[in-house]
Amino acid sequence: MVGVSHYTVQKLEQGEVVKSDILFEALVILQLQGSLLDEINELAADVGGL
Repeated sequence: MVGVSHYTVQKLEQGEVVKSDILFEALVILQLQGSLLDEINELAADVGGL
């Protein structure tokens, strides 16, 4: 569904580095993009942003 190789899916599953657009596409397909946005907002708050 993401349109990437099995190798890239394995990297995603193992928490290895992949291109951000691939990661976000996988999160959208899994309906987990909100979790990523929550983490980003939390990190931004920790460093004085948002």
